[in-house]
Amino acid sequence: MAAEESYAAQLRAALRNHNWKIRDLERRLKDSDQGYSYEHIRKVCGGMPVMSEHFNHAVCDLLGMDKAAMWQVALRAKAQSGSKSAIIASSMAASAPTPELRALWAELTAEDQARARRYIEALADQRRIERLETTSDDPDAIRDQILRLTERLVNTAAGRRDNRQPQRGRDEDERQTTKARVAGNR
Repeated sequence: MAAEESYAAQLRAALRNHNWKIRDLERRLKDSDQGYSYEHIRKVCGGMPVMSEHFNHAVCDLLGMDKAAMWQVALRAKAQSGSKSAIIASSMAASAPTPELRALWAELTAEDQARARRYIEALADQRRIERLETTSDDPDAIRDQILRLTERLVNTAAGRRDNRQPQRGRDEDERQTTKARVAGNR
C-alpha cells in the first residue's frame, strides 16, 4: 500500500492542476471573504500542519477537493506533529464506543469537538475526584491529583479565553463544587 500524500503535497498538486500560484489562492480566498495571508498559505504548502478546519474548508471549496478527506489528512499530520488536540480528536473519532457516536462526532466542527472534549474531561475529572474522596487517604496521592487537576483547569481556562466567551451559570456552579471538594480533602 502506497503511503498517503501529505496535505501539503495534495494542496500543491491541486494548485498545479488549476495553474494557480500561492498568490492566486490568496487572492481568491480574500475575494470570498475567507482571507488568509500569503505567508500562512505558503507555510501550509511547505508542510506546516493545518490548524484550522475553516482554512481546510475554504481551500477545498476553491480547489474542488474533498473537505472531509483532506481534514482527516490534516488531523493525521497534526497528530504526527504532536498536537494534543488532534491526537485526542482522532482517537475519539476512531474509538468512540458506538457507530452512532462516531457518526455524530464526524458531524461536529473542530470547535464543537473541542467543546465536547472539555465537557467530557470535566465529567471525567469529577468522577476521579469522587473516586479519590472514597478511595484515598494518602496525602501524596491527593496532592498529586490536585496538581494534575489544577494544571488541567488552568489549561482549560486558557482555552476558553482563547476560543470562546466564558459560560456562566452551570460552569460556575461546577467550579465552586469542585473547589469545595478539593478544599475538603486538605
